Amino acid sequence: MIFIENYRMNIKEGKGKLIKIDLNEKIDRVNFIERINQHQKEFRLFFTKLYDEDNYEYYRVADLHNGDHFYAQVFDDCLFLNLHKLCCGNNVFRIYSNLQKHFSPSIHLEIDGKTVKI
Repeated sequence: MIFIENYRMNIKEGKGKLIKIDLNEKIDRVNFIERINQHQKEFRLFFTKLYDEDNYEYYRVADLHNGDHFYAQVFDDCLFLNLHKLCCGNNVFRIYSNLQKHFSPSIHLEIDGKTVKI
């Protein structure tokens, strides 16, 4: 968790990286987010769309477990997570492990272009 938290974004200091969850297949973005939002016992995360772009949607993600939040870009084949400087790295573990269980065991996590073994 410390490794992930070391990559949290701090825009003022120009530090941090986006955390990528590669889904290894194409998704219907709307249905995908609806599925996550419906499985509150497992994910305990709720995605609220902030805006659309041509190739992704941008969400504020509320952690219903601890009241924290972070931001996510949802593409057709991956997610990019943006943890702010005080956001808990456990959010990444929660979404990653539940996506493995409920979506596909072949997804993988990347930080700064490197696959993270969990």
